[in-house]
Formats: sequence, structure tokens, C-alpha cells
Amino acid sequence: MYRQLQIPRQFMIKTSQESIFFSQVVEVVSGDCIVVADDSIPYGSPLAERRVNLSSIRCPKMGNPRRDEKPTAYAREAREFLRTRLVGKQV
Repeated sequence: MYRQLQIPRQFMIKTSQESIFFSQVVEVVSGDCIVVADDSIPYGSPLAERRVNLSSIRCPKMGNPRRDEKPTAYAREAREFLRTRLVGKQV
């Protein structure tokens, strides 16, 4: 596997059992950011929800209404596409 990726072993990330968790998607913030609820933590705990940014995804920016920034073209469509695919799914 290391030869296929051609990444030196010292740069490979070692995952522990603690870094792997199962959760359910509860919210889509934008086309590249979701909020998931961790199944192993009791509901209502501040640690139960995590914000996850999807790597290697380039999507239109949602803008910021506080700064009078409007969303770029297709930002809402990108968020809606991700929402219809992921909300309620186990990841």
C-alpha cells in the first residue's frame, strides 16, 4: 500500500481506535461542511456534535449575512445536493 501511494512511512498518519467513530449526519452547513452527531456520546452533551470539513472539495462559498456577503453562484444548490444525500445517514 505504501508503494502505491508513494508516501514515505514517516508521513503516514497512524489511526488509533479512538479517532474512529460512527455518527449520523444532522446538518449540512455548506457544500463542503457537515455536522455529525457521535453515537457513542449521550445526546445533549456539547461533545456529541462535531463539525466535519470534507477534504479536497471545492464548492461555492455561502457568504455571510453579517458582513453583507452574498452567496456565490450555485452555493445553495451545492448545499441542497449534499443535504439530500447525507442528512440522516450513518457515516
